[in-house]
Amino acid sequence: MKKLVALREFLTGLALWDDNKMASIAEDITVTPRAKGGPEGLNAGDIVYQVLIVVDRYEYTRYPIESLIVNLAFWLLEEDDNRDDLEDPLPEIGIAVMDDKTADLEISLWFKESIYLVADKSGDIEAFGYTWKLEQPELLVAENLLGVNSG
Repeated sequence: MKKLVALREFLTGLALWDDNKMASIAEDITVTPRAKGGPEGLNAGDIVYQVLIVVDRYEYTRYPIESLIVNLAFWLLEEDDNRDDLEDPLPEIGIAVMDDKTADLEISLWFKESIYLVADKSGDIEAFGYTWKLEQPELLVAENLLGVNSG
């Protein structure tokens, strides 16, 4: 749920509301298990989940809702490269105007994340004769390729 945590941190960093006015929830979580890779690193599957972010008494006269929407859209463009893999890639935003200064907001969107494991004797996951921990494996970059001209 790294994307939920990162989005929450981003929205909190905008300082558009007090932290205690925002709640974030992950629901409808599905996992597609997979075992692709080897002892150096394993793609264990994908997790898809819906995020609901609720903000009480958002001061829309002080901080225009359009500003929040654009910030959210640009964050998604920069930070979430799996949006095209989703059935419903666009966020939905609900606004309930409470008075002439505040509104309650609901932001709903889906995330997809791959789950990666690396072999680690101190890990807490056992499978396929190894002990694993949650971590993105390092990508090995080839410095030289046989049969490829460099110039």
